[in-house]
Amino acid sequence: FGCRDVFLLCLSVALVSIFILYLIRLLLISRYRIRNKLDVDEQDNFILGINTLTWLITVIVTGASIFPVFGFDFVRFLTILGLFAAGVLWSFKEHANGFVDGLTMMFSKNFRIGDYIRVNETINGTIRDIGFRSTRLRNDDGDTLYVPNSHIIGGEIINYSKAKSKRVSVHFTLPLSSVSNVAHFE
Repeated sequence: FGCRDVFLLCLSVALVSIFILYLIRLLLISRYRIRNKLDVDEQDNFILGINTLTWLITVIVTGASIFPVFGFDFVRFLTILGLFAAGVLWSFKEHANGFVDGLTMMFSKNFRIGDYIRVNETINGTIRDIGFRSTRLRNDDGDTLYVPNSHIIGGEIINYSKAKSKRVSVHFTLPLSSVSNVAHFE
């Protein structure tokens, strides 16, 4: 094989692999949308997770297909990368946990994009996006909050969107002089 032949072969393998991957993604998401009666523009946790995994696999396949073009041994590179990654993950295990927490949340059925939640009695908001490191919420004032996924996974969460009934509290004062008989007033 010449250099051009290797390049064309690697390009063909990458393009075919990515095409098959995106076809599988399309079929999975289409069936999921039909089964859950979601509109085309609606996106929930499962779709977000599938899109993220597809992107991640596309990056890996593209990277793996480039190595033969430059004459690098991909297996040796993966071995070195694995050892390097182990050291980096040990140093940055908080970030690695956040990555895993984000992936867990993307496929979680406990909450979805659009749900109104309370995190640890301090943060209220509507879920707008779930990323690898943080979840984007919009609070009652319209501000955007970025909450680390580890706070959500490890914290106390109240999902008001899944509640069967809603409670409304209205505080008011009533002058005592306006009530002549308390038993009659109740």
